[in-house]
Amino acid sequence: MNLESKLELIRLYDLYSNLLTPKQSEVVSLYLVQDVGYSEIAQILGISRQAVYDLFSVAQRALYDAEKTIGFDAFKQGLKKDLSRIASIPEDAKRKTELKTIIDNL
Repeated sequence: MNLESKLELIRLYDLYSNLLTPKQSEVVSLYLVQDVGYSEIAQILGISRQAVYDLFSVAQRALYDAEKTIGFDAFKQGLKKDLSRIASIPEDAKRKTELKTIIDNL
């Protein structure tokens, strides 16, 4: 898993972790947040490496499906981008039409 994918999954986990089972949440937290490998997770939880892989795969799909359905992360990212645009406009250049366009895009 590349860094960009991992960061995206961490964001989704932060937003939607409550939608996962406790075991899925624990596996995702150990793997993504605490950077523990599948084998170590298997030892910690007393399950097989394959079970860890399966739990992570199902949880990952659930997080992506939640984002596809709810779309809160995409909304949040767009909002950050729009707020950055507002912040970058010099105070004397904040014309009504520019602000209206940005606000309408929120």
